Amino acid sequence: MKDLKEKFVSPKGVAVYPYVSREDTKYEPPWKTKLKVPVADAQKCVDQIDAFAKKAFGDDTEFDLPYTVDEENGVVIFNTSSKKYQPKLLARNPNNPHPKSVHVGGGSTLRFKATMKSWQTPKGQGVKLYLNEVQVIVARSGAGADFDEEDGEDYSDYEDGSDFGQENGSDETEEHGDPGF
Repeated sequence: MKDLKEKFVSPKGVAVYPYVSREDTKYEPPWKTKLKVPVADAQKCVDQIDAFAKKAFGDDTEFDLPYTVDEENGVVIFNTSSKKYQPKLLARNPNNPHPKSVHVGGGSTLRFKATMKSWQTPKGQGVKLYLNEVQVIVARSGAGADFDEEDGEDYSDYEDGSDFGQENGSDETEEHGDPGF
């Protein structure tokens, strides 16, 4: 095996369980994300990783790769992480930092820059993507990330939801009777 490393920049994709704006204090590594990318958009990066792995390990060996192909959904899922450092967060314009107050949750659209490195232990060998930077294109909080906007009432005027379901200050039990709880 050759100890190799190479720069890697992902295509734009949808973040899955990202811990890039705050640390995962429950599981290692503390900084990580998975990135779902349509197969057609991911092919160039898949080819780059495969060529890197063959250069490091040769054609006839087995090795772990930092992606999986979900054929049923037509996506490639890239895995990247860092044990030591929080990745640098950039806004859509890569010359600007991403605001620290804006959480990057599941469903966010992003790209990442990583260092691709080969590794080998007595139990196996493979390629890993060490997370360096994340470009946040659209930040999502995580909740409801799979929903599209629908027509209906917008409750954004309510500050904390305490008036939710009440009109003109009326009490719901007066209008509809005691619910019997």
